[in-house]
Amino acid sequence: MIRKYFRTVLVVILIATTRLAGSPLAAEVHWYSTIEEASSEALKVNKPMHLDFWADWCAACKVMEKDVYSDNGFADAADRFLAVRIDYDKKTAIARKYGVEALPTLVFTDSYGGELFRYRGFIDAKPLAELMRSLPNDVSEFNKLNRILAK
Repeated sequence: MIRKYFRTVLVVILIATTRLAGSPLAAEVHWYSTIEEASSEALKVNKPMHLDFWADWCAACKVMEKDVYSDNGFADAADRFLAVRIDYDKKTAIARKYGVEALPTLVFTDSYGGELFRYRGFIDAKPLAELMRSLPNDVSEFNKLNRILAK
């Protein structure tokens, strides 16, 4: 009787372990809250930044947060960038600096925050990941030009 009980417990544990191991983990993207903080880190490794302008009232932004930014394909592509979420209503000066007129707006920059490319509007996880993979992940040449132009 005890053997049958332990066998049943063992089977339950094996089934649970197999199901947990087979299920994909939720995507984990580190989001910076300021461009300055992300830029400081980006300059150390010559990575580009991904700026996500959003707002609480933006329905498409909420869908992107829920469905796109939790996608494993997006998370994999986002590793190439330092990601920054910028609240459009609270950081109006930054939104003006980047000419954000509609939400969501995604701006891809060099390590200094110099714009390289932008996308305005909703974009699904797969095309966004493809777009991000097509952009350079080493922006050392852009950073060099930015330093020269700053002088």
